Amino acid sequence: TLPTLALLSFIACFVFMRLKMQGYAFASIALTIVLGTAVIFYGLFPNVMPSSLNEAYNLTIYNASSSQMTLKIMTIIALFFVPIVLAYQGWSYYIFARRIGRDAIPRE
Repeated sequence: TLPTLALLSFIACFVFMRLKMQGYAFASIALTIVLGTAVIFYGLFPNVMPSSLNEAYNLTIYNASSSQMTLKIMTIIALFFVPIVLAYQGWSYYIFARRIGRDAIPRE
C-alpha cells in the first residue's frame, strides 16, 4: 500500500501543477518523498545496508547503533541544539519572506 500511496501522491503533484495549485503540488511532492523513503526503509528493514557477498555481513539496525551512553549524550545535545536551529530557521524565514523587486536593487 505504501508504494501505491507514493505513486498516487506523485500523480497528484502533476494534477495540482496543471491546475496551478502550487501549494498542493508542493505538499504532494513532499508527501511523495516521505512515502518513497518509507518504502525503501520498510523494504530494507532490519538491514541498513545489505551485503552482496554474504547475508552474515549485512549491516543491520542492531549492529549499526551506538552504545547506550552515546545515545544518551547525543539526545541531551540534540535537546539543546535542535530548538536553536529551528529558531534560527524561523527567524531567517521571517526576515527573507518578502520578495525582492526591481526597486530594491540600488542604481549605480
